[in-house]
Amino acid sequence: AIDLYNDYFAGGMSGIVFQELREARALAYSTFARYDLGDRSNDQNVMWGYIGCQVDKTPEAVAALVELIDDLPESPERFSEAQNSVVNRYRVAKIKYRELPGVLRIWERRNQTPDPRKERFDHILQAEMPSVLDFHKQHIAKRPKLISIMGDTTKFDLNSLSTLGTITPVTLDDLFVD
Repeated sequence: AIDLYNDYFAGGMSGIVFQELREARALAYSTFARYDLGDRSNDQNVMWGYIGCQVDKTPEAVAALVELIDDLPESPERFSEAQNSVVNRYRVAKIKYRELPGVLRIWERRNQTPDPRKERFDHILQAEMPSVLDFHKQHIAKRPKLISIMGDTTKFDLNSLSTLGTITPVTLDDLFVD
């Protein structure tokens, strides 16, 4: 479900994030988003995204991304494209010889033995739009968010940004430890 969700939501230029934020609303130069599993079986998973945009469009772009994360648009056409894309990737992608030890360690840490790709592939072949919507509702929608914005704060509309939550300015000195 994760591969299918990621391709549906943010699969390159045809993903919902890119189509909405860049193509339909012209809010960003570049966008990216994905849901990732934790490194180990008990680790938390994370949904993360990125928007590269002009300062004056930041509040609207961030609000639009949060809206997409919370309320996933439903598009049967996009789902079909995402499903075909993921199926084709599974059919042609091989784990390279030098990648094998790292991949096996990841599966081991996540308690994913034997090779989880066969089960995932079968699931993707059988999946329908409601499975992506259910995954989104169960794991992503309406969850707490941490929004980080980098730039010159004198150029941002902090009043507009404050509608998204509490603003906590962080300096470079706060980020780096001596």
